[in-house]
Parts: sequence; structure tokens; C-alpha cells
Amino acid sequence: MPDPSRSEAHGAGASEAPALSSCLYLGRAGDADTHHLQPHAEHRCFATAPESRIALPDQRAWCFGDCEACVRYVAPVAPGRRGAPRIIEPPPGAAPAAAGTRAS
Repeated sequence: MPDPSRSEAHGAGASEAPALSSCLYLGRAGDADTHHLQPHAEHRCFATAPESRIALPDQRAWCFGDCEACVRYVAPVAPGRRGAPRIIEPPPGAAPAAAGTRAS
């Protein structure tokens, strides 16, 4: 049975509000190819490397809003194809963050 919280589950009977359009780089922790239909704590931005956490208000404004105005956004290489992610460098002297744990 499909999971109604995943982006590919657009069929009848989904329990969430109607899906909003979303950014190409929005994904779930460790999974760049699926996401929830609304802002969710599990979401990550895959326009950055490593993938980065996204605050819920930022998701509403950028991931499900004007994604091209987001500072993390990378122009796609072709329609529907992600561009190379922006590398996030840790501050000098800081230990590198584990994938998916960096705050936005």
C-alpha cells in the first residue's frame, strides 16, 4: 500500500492537504528522490553537499514557494535534472558535520 506522505503518492485517499509544488532539491533525509507533500522535519535540501536541514518556515517560503529565490538553489542542468550541489565548507577549526545533520 502506498505511503500517502511520500511525493509519489498522489492518488485518491491521501490524508494530507493537497500537494504544493516543490523544489527539485527537496528530499527526505538520506533520500533525494522522495519528500512529503507539505513541510516536514525529515526534509533536507540536496542543493547543498552535505544535504542540509531546512527549518519548517523556510520550507513553506522556499521549498514549497519561490524556490528559485532561495540562497541554496542551483539552476537545473536541464528541466527536471538537478545541478551539482553547492559544497558547504565547515568554518575553520570546526569538525565536519555528518550528512543530514547540518542546520540551515
